Amino acid sequence: MPTFGDLNADGFQDAVVVLSTYNGGNGNTKELALVIDQGGIAINTSTIPLGFMVGVEAIRVESGTVTINMRISGANDALCCPSQLEIWQYRIENNQLVRQP
Repeated sequence: MPTFGDLNADGFQDAVVVLSTYNGGNGNTKELALVIDQGGIAINTSTIPLGFMVGVEAIRVESGTVTINMRISGANDALCCPSQLEIWQYRIENNQLVRQP
């Protein structure tokens, strides 16, 4: 499901979407795709990996920032069950997603 917001301050609603790639077996990789509205045309300008077997719990777009609440694997977690909560933030630079420190 896409999450909408004006990420490049041009007055149009852009979107971020989490994609899942199934690599066979139980494994999957998640990616974050940025789709910019350029005059009514949706353009995928950036897709970046979030990780292998991560769980995305929530995504917000506010004030040009994408915030993702997700779970990643801790040191003792099984691949099925990531337990470590992390919050990652991204900004848009030259139509690319850039993770913030």
